[in-house]
Amino acid sequence: MRSVPVGGMPPLEAELAQSLQMLVEAGKEVVAVETQGFVVDVDKPWHILEAAHHVVNELREQFDDDQIAPTAKIDDSAEIEGRIVLGDGCVIGKRVVVSGFLLADAGTQIVNGAILRGQIVVGRNCRIRDYCLLGDSVLGHRCIVGHGAEFEGVAFNTVYLYHYCEVFGVLGEAVDIGAATVCGTLRFDDGETVHKVLGRREIPHVGANASYIGDFSRTGVNAILMPGVKVGAYCCVGPGVVLYDDLPHRTLVLVRQDLERREWGPERYGW
Repeated sequence: MRSVPVGGMPPLEAELAQSLQMLVEAGKEVVAVETQGFVVDVDKPWHILEAAHHVVNELREQFDDDQIAPTAKIDDSAEIEGRIVLGDGCVIGKRVVVSGFLLADAGTQIVNGAILRGQIVVGRNCRIRDYCLLGDSVLGHRCIVGHGAEFEGVAFNTVYLYHYCEVFGVLGEAVDIGAATVCGTLRFDDGETVHKVLGRREIPHVGANASYIGDFSRTGVNAILMPGVKVGAYCCVGPGVVLYDDLPHRTLVLVRQDLERREWGPERYGW
């Protein structure tokens, strides 16, 4: 950005506004296209949540009635209240509860008591099963949400939440969430997390307290991510870690305990 006052200290990254200004100064014609509907400038993690919300709303408005492919199957025991759109080979199995809007692409199976509440879009060949709970969510292709897992937000392709975890936020491609991983969403001061991006402080109006985990990262059992934590790509949050601060790309973080060992046995009880 060059069109600033002397001493204005512009950022060093490329800037679209400056590119347009250079065209104008060079006498080039600059034209605009008026947008239809929503616009989200996706350049920060929370913008993914904002964009997904708009896209799902737009998808929902395209369907006035249920649309179920001839090869899709719905078990008689399923409880469905709302609008469903199912692709080829989709299965809604026994004891499944759907409340709201569900769009599931080809080959996805939602079985064995899974609970889906809200506006949910699921990609191809996903497995949602075993009494898991989905809130407002967008899932990519080949994701697994398993026993007791709770998720709300956006998950890219091949994300695994096998069992017993609670996550709200954005999960990048091939993220593996360990058992009992919990992402905090409420602060003791009831406030919103202040994020720092390239040294600039910002409070997002959407997803300030969500967690953000980059591509090909994973968590160990009993990991806890505090509200607003961002984890980079190729990272590992080890078992039992309570993560308060952002984690840079390609970082492993572990916690160590001081263990005290003593002799113990039945003689302690008088035997």
